[in-house]
Amino acid sequence: MEIMIKSDHGEFEYQQMTEVDLIEWYRRNIDGEGNVKKEIIIFQDAIFKIADDGSISWVMSDYSVDTDLERVDPKGWDLKGFKRNPVVLWSHEHMRPAIGKVESPKVKDGQLVGRVRFSSKEVDPFAAMIEGKVREGIINGGSVGFKTRKIEIVDDPKATEILIHRKQELFEFSIVNMPANTNAMATRSMKEYKEIFEALIAEVKESIKSQENLDLKFETWGKKQRKPSYIDSLLKQDRHETSGIKHLLKRETKQNLELGGIKWEIPLKSKHPKSSVSS
Repeated sequence: MEIMIKSDHGEFEYQQMTEVDLIEWYRRNIDGEGNVKKEIIIFQDAIFKIADDGSISWVMSDYSVDTDLERVDPKGWDLKGFKRNPVVLWSHEHMRPAIGKVESPKVKDGQLVGRVRFSSKEVDPFAAMIEGKVREGIINGGSVGFKTRKIEIVDDPKATEILIHRKQELFEFSIVNMPANTNAMATRSMKEYKEIFEALIAEVKESIKSQENLDLKFETWGKKQRKPSYIDSLLKQDRHETSGIKHLLKRETKQNLELGGIKWEIPLKSKHPKSSVSS
């Protein structure tokens, strides 16, 4: 799962954690009553509903267990900070301008709900496009980011959940392509995507293995079939000619003369000849 943790520099940073990692993080960063001593942002899923009057409302998952084996206590929501800036983001992109706002966020019947108003087409064509996809049912999921203030770690192995968020502050709301929400349709969809992904990975691995075998066979065949090239013959001829020149230069290093019964050996590079008396 992806979460955000506030660093020592005061900025939130994205991190990937498993459920076990998250539990261990909470154990290290809570007091005896479960109050969280460091700031962490968790993401939960939401679904859209189109009302009879055409307005778009969103509903966060209730107290039921989500796919990460967590529950969110609806009685523990703190909305004061969010209401001061109730923006709607696209896929948690905090640097992109908001595409809309949440109107009337509140807890009702054990659920966190609110209405979404998108920016107009004249102001933000991208936001209008996302609204169109939501109304057509192409995009029908959202994600709620919240800061956990108090957590309960469930150590009972028979329990269906491992964490219960008892107090939490709403941080942001995003519209996303693929939330991992808890309803049966989304769960089946996530399972199908997992199966497709695993099949794709197996196919890629098999393709890589086949390619490696092909490369090895081609390399072996190439070594057997390779014949001397034109370049090879030129290099061989050059080596032969070079060795001949060296041999010639070696034979021309001295000259012998005989004058008046005296043999003179004259090195070509020497200024003073050596002499020997003939007997």
